[in-house]
Amino acid sequence: MKYDELVDLTQNILQTNYLSTYRLNLSDETFEHIDMGLRSDILNLKDTSDSFRELFQKAQPGKIYFNTDIFRCTFVYLLLPDKETIFYCGPVLFEKIQGERFNEIFASVSLPEELREPLQHYYQRLPFQASYSMFESLFLELGKAMYKEQCEVIYSNADFFDHWDNTYKNYIRSAEHPFSNIDVIEDRYESENILMSAVSSGRESRALELTSRFGSLYLPQRTSNSLRDVKDYTITMNTLLRKATEHAGVHPVHIDAYSNHNVSTLEKLTSVEQVFEHQRKIVLGYCRIVKEHQHKVHSPLLKKVLAYMETDLSADLTLKTLSEHLGVNASYLSTLFSKEIGISLTDYVTNLRISYAKTLLAKTDVPIKSIAERCGIADIHYFTRLFKRICGMTPNAYRKSPDQTVSDE
Repeated sequence: MKYDELVDLTQNILQTNYLSTYRLNLSDETFEHIDMGLRSDILNLKDTSDSFRELFQKAQPGKIYFNTDIFRCTFVYLLLPDKETIFYCGPVLFEKIQGERFNEIFASVSLPEELREPLQHYYQRLPFQASYSMFESLFLELGKAMYKEQCEVIYSNADFFDHWDNTYKNYIRSAEHPFSNIDVIEDRYESENILMSAVSSGRESRALELTSRFGSLYLPQRTSNSLRDVKDYTITMNTLLRKATEHAGVHPVHIDAYSNHNVSTLEKLTSVEQVFEHQRKIVLGYCRIVKEHQHKVHSPLLKKVLAYMETDLSADLTLKTLSEHLGVNASYLSTLFSKEIGISLTDYVTNLRISYAKTLLAKTDVPIKSIAERCGIADIHYFTRLFKRICGMTPNAYRKSPDQTVSDE
């Protein structure tokens, strides 16, 4: 089947479910209408079309972009193989925005009171879908059909994970599937193992896809309280994913606080739907911890060294201090570090400190002397010379520069 036929089929399915879809030409389309007039007509923003065009022009072949804005409206888009057309669907809601929920959102976006009623009417016009996972799966299958294994899903912001995932709302415990049934139990355990593997590889799309599957699995009913049951299972899931993250090579210092936060947040939730939403956030968080902190090293010793460095850059991270603390020969540690990391330990620490300094200079008003101390360099004059040698300008000039590059990529 040709890709335009696949898009036609997908478009028909979406439109049958009252969802707006468009094929947008990047060169000559205006885009003010694709959010159903929220920004141009209600918020009276003048650059709506340019903002969407800028977003679409960054789209890459083989990638599906899921976005949820601050109004909780979701839209999805992908660049078609002709590289000139965007296939777009949205906006769509996955929770009903009314009553107290509307008041929460309205307060959070700080709009003037006269926009309260127009925004309420806007929400009333938007299509509502009960299952995020079904919506997501449709685009996943379209992407796989067009791009095969090169297909990748991009969740561009954390707001996406604030959806209510109503896949789980009506899950069933059936007497026809008793939990002595080996097939049922094996299916659940297999799904958990695959999820752990996806998380340990940092594969967000796959992990979230698997998380949605749990809504169709039969979970053992341990108490008469369904909410307590799902919370207990989520605690178990959190533990499994914590260990999967550790097995991926992430030091526990990067895991423990997040794991504890997940449980404390979980206990504040008041509905099964909120718990399933929280599960998706937990999965996403562990995937991102793996991506950020997984080191391509095999030595447990170096994993510990790297954890020390990343945890406290203000500490004494000299080769002599680290080797003494770890009880190893300094020469051995130096050779091992250079072999596995590719640069010397001293240069690695320096790069970390300067990178952190750049972040603080770009994103905070912390005095430069304090930044130097936070980065483990007490001598402000040495810090300035070191920063200039690496970055080509002084810290003060970097802070004032309009072209700040926070990352070292």
